[in-house]
Amino acid sequence: MRSWKAEKDTWLSFALAAGDDPIASGSKDGSLCLWDVKTGRRLARWTAHKGSVTALAFHPDGQTLVSGGSDGVVKVWNLADIRQELAKIGLAW
Repeated sequence: MRSWKAEKDTWLSFALAAGDDPIASGSKDGSLCLWDVKTGRRLARWTAHKGSVTALAFHPDGQTLVSGGSDGVVKVWNLADIRQELAKIGLAW
């Protein structure tokens, strides 16, 4: 079993991708994080909504994440695109 402790964020929502990697967490401050299930390392963090992230779900392909926020917006995230953007600034997972 692996567990995570929230630092300063208040986590409100979680989703686990097919194949158990990654796990996504949504926070009260509108941020979304991706975590490596095996190591517990945070892979990425970004502002996803203007309000709390209240819902998260992965598509069965494991490469698409949907988030819903208290701002009334639903967003669809392509994880391959996020990986490419992180690679541009020297962050890879």
